[in-house]
Amino acid sequence: MSLQLLFLSYWVCEKSDGIRLLLLVATEQASGTQSELTGLFFPHHENPLRPLGNTIVDGELVLDVDPRTKKVRVAYASIAL
Repeated sequence: MSLQLLFLSYWVCEKSDGIRLLLLVATEQASGTQSELTGLFFPHHENPLRPLGNTIVDGELVLDVDPRTKKVRVAYASIAL
């Protein structure tokens, strides 16, 4: 992955009711603090069958607790217009 992404400027809006996360979608392993998620697919805007890579997705971390089972579900919500 190109380290140039680290030196670019990005616009983000204020998020007061949740936990904001910037999700790095990389095609190569980056150095530093990271966690790898498998099974996710972000379609490329030019060809939806091709995966998107080396970009940042702005979204919100959602923690949902089932009131009956008390199981916690973690989700990442992002809207693209």
